[in-house]
Amino acid sequence: MATSVTSRASSEPMEDRAAPQLTGRDVFKVLFRRKWVILILFLSTSIFVTINASQIPTEYRATAKVLLNRGMRNSALDRNISLLTWDETVNSELQIGESQPVIDRAQKILNRRAIEEGTEAIQIDAANVKSVLLGESNVIGIEYMSLDWNEVRPVANAVAEAYVEIHDELFALPDAREFFTQKVMEAETYLGSLRDRKQEIQEEGSMTRINVQQDNTISAISQTRAQLLIVESKLEAVKTEIEEMRRLFYEEGVDSPFETGRFEDQSGMLRLLTDLRVDLSRREQERVELLTRFTDQHPSVVSIDDRIADLRERVRAESEQIIRVKEQGLGSIRAEAAALRAEMASLQERLETFPAYERELESLDRQIDIAAASYQRLIENQIAIDVATVSSRDYTLTLLSEAGSPIATNPRDPVRLALVPAFSLLVGISLAFFVETMDHSLKSREDVERHVLLPVLTSIPKRKGLNHRA
Repeated sequence: MATSVTSRASSEPMEDRAAPQLTGRDVFKVLFRRKWVILILFLSTSIFVTINASQIPTEYRATAKVLLNRGMRNSALDRNISLLTWDETVNSELQIGESQPVIDRAQKILNRRAIEEGTEAIQIDAANVKSVLLGESNVIGIEYMSLDWNEVRPVANAVAEAYVEIHDELFALPDAREFFTQKVMEAETYLGSLRDRKQEIQEEGSMTRINVQQDNTISAISQTRAQLLIVESKLEAVKTEIEEMRRLFYEEGVDSPFETGRFEDQSGMLRLLTDLRVDLSRREQERVELLTRFTDQHPSVVSIDDRIADLRERVRAESEQIIRVKEQGLGSIRAEAAALRAEMASLQERLETFPAYERELESLDRQIDIAAASYQRLIENQIAIDVATVSSRDYTLTLLSEAGSPIATNPRDPVRLALVPAFSLLVGISLAFFVETMDHSLKSREDVERHVLLPVLTSIPKRKGLNHRA
């Protein structure tokens, strides 16, 4: 430090002299004197920022692009499209893309693929899923960030696929073409059946043929009724004959007189029964004659008794056989009568249907008109749906492109990293001036003049090694 000598003698008093101004030289002197404060703060801050930045891991990002078709139809038959505002559309879609249902659906997709590939499923971190609008366009980017390079691309693709599926479930209109196609086929089948039925009636039921068929049916009914009367008369006759036989055979006994001419004998069974009765009567007369000569215990009487008992049993068995045969014939006659009654009922029912042909034709004409009108409306609706589908798109999403190769992104911001040392340099300079203001020692001629308010006449600079030479 230089040693200064001051004097009160001066051509102008110090009170009248202005205080010296701070010049650039003074600033550089201060910076040079406090250079270590500035350098230490700057270097320590730079080293700290560098170490901290080097410890931040590198993240990878993959983006799948989804195209949004704006405009929503209210109905499959409505070609008009309702549009929301751009802000409403974008905000809604971005929220849907990051919603939990989309994340859950994407996780299911990843789990299914992991099972198919036999690998471990990737777990999605919902906080790393972002939906962003790519510029001034209708393209939405589905981003996923992760420290693992192998995770970002599959997860981004799965989230984009889930986003499209959820969006279709929420907003896309159902495909009505299949519904109308089925209804058109059903209407065609029904209309064809009505026309076929009308054709059958027209072919079978002309007025001339109806009259002829009606006359033939009436004639057939008369013939059937006559046959039925004959069969019923025969049935009553057989019933009477069976009852008479029962009375003769069981009530009056085998010894009662029997006239074969009263009953019809088709198999000769009545003649056999008559012969047995005649033989039985003759044996009984012989027994009476034997009893006039012998007792009941005589061998001749005993023999004739055995013969009579055998004949009685044969007469009874033959009588029962005749009645059974008659009863079987009675069943056949009853079946014939039932068949004739059924045929007569069928003919009567057919006769009643002839007046209904004209009414059925009128009813078929009305049904055909209604079915044809309904069929035409279905065709028009089907065409309208096809036109609306081709001319206007639904409010749906289209997977524009899958996620490409992951891009390495480092969260270290170079601008901020550069600003921190620069800011520390400013702080160091400020600290240097602060330390300078707190230091009241005199280090220059200007400091002496500023503090003592006297001019400096001369100054002796301090030299290194001066004390050693002295």
